[in-house]
Amino acid sequence: MPTMSESMALVGLDVHQAQTVAAVLDPRSGERRLERLRGAPSAVVVGFLERLERPVRAVYEAEPMGFGIDPSRTGKRSRPVAAVRRIPPR
Repeated sequence: MPTMSESMALVGLDVHQAQTVAAVLDPRSGERRLERLRGAPSAVVVGFLERLERPVRAVYEAEPMGFGIDPSRTGKRSRPVAAVRRIPPR
C-alpha cells in the first residue's frame, strides 16, 4: 500500500503573468512531465491542480504579489501550497 507521499502528485510551478510552467512528478512511477499553462495565473493554476487525478503537494515561485493565486480554492485533498516570493534585486 503506497504511503501518503507516494500517492500524491508533486508539483512545482514557475508563475509569470502570461504563462505558468508546471512540473509534475508521480513518485510511484517516477514519471515526470512539464506543462505550459497559458493565461492569468489566478485563472489557470487552481484549475490545473484540480484536474490532477490525485491529492497534490505543490510549491510555486512568483513575483512579490503572487499573481492572486489562492490554492486553498481547490476541492482536492491537498497539502498546503508553499509560495516562494521572488525578491527584486536592489
